[in-house]
Amino acid sequence: MNNQNDFSTNKHILSHLILRAVQPEDLAALARIYLVSRQYHFHWLKQPRLDDFYTAIIGENIEVAEINHEIVGFSSLNINENFLHLLFIKEEWHGRGIGKMLLTSARQRVEQPLELKVVVANQRAQKFYEREGMVPVRHSTLAVPPNITYRDPMK
Repeated sequence: MNNQNDFSTNKHILSHLILRAVQPEDLAALARIYLVSRQYHFHWLKQPRLDDFYTAIIGENIEVAEINHEIVGFSSLNINENFLHLLFIKEEWHGRGIGKMLLTSARQRVEQPLELKVVVANQRAQKFYEREGMVPVRHSTLAVPPNITYRDPMK
């Protein structure tokens, strides 16, 4: 596909995208997206588990991305701390603008500049957030695993 067709396809897909609050019946699907993505992309994790998801989202504001009744991704935001904790997209839906839409929504739901952390080894996520205008403000080399804190310069 050429770039023009990619743009048209993504624009069509995004016209069907719904961002909505999480419902209890969504949690199992979100946990699977979280686990599969971590198994595939987070090579530094020895044995990610499905239950990790339920611990990670405690007290968080979760937004679901849905296209034609299929959950294709989600974000998890700690609104009180202006911190985007999780943003995961199903592998087959990467590169379609869904992550950008979830990030934009998170930016709009906080009062102060949005912050997030990316593990240094996760180059793909770093490129995404930098492309979306997030700015690295801190490197934590002593954290396990080492990470970079990004901040939204827009607020």
